[in-house]
Amino acid sequence: MIGNRLAEVRGNQSREAFAKKLAVHAQTLGRYEKGERVPDADFLARFCKRLKINANWLLLEIGPMELSERQEKECRMFPPFIESLIDDLSKERETNRKLAQENRELMKENRDIYVELAETKARDAPSDESNQGVQKSA
Repeated sequence: MIGNRLAEVRGNQSREAFAKKLAVHAQTLGRYEKGERVPDADFLARFCKRLKINANWLLLEIGPMELSERQEKECRMFPPFIESLIDDLSKERETNRKLAQENRELMKENRDIYVELAETKARDAPSDESNQGVQKSA
């Protein structure tokens, strides 16, 4: 399981410190390690690159845990901006999560206001009996 291998790489480091290195929330890392969530490709790429971990080992448990010198050199051949793009994507996803949460809160607030408005209209609307009384006296 990937989560076990993530925890193995983390070792004795605190989850918070390790998560900070990877630009991910500690709770998210914990869910990955427990198998409650599956890490996305961006996280896995960042994890392997920053920690020099063999992706084959992490994903398939094939080969050594750490990259060989040759594999490390191959990784350095990628344009240097790829890691910054991955970081930017992670930040965008975090922003999207926050906006989605804010949207849910606003929808709840809107629903509460709608209910309050309906209750106010029902309370303030003249009842049929009082309308009939007004019509009879006229």
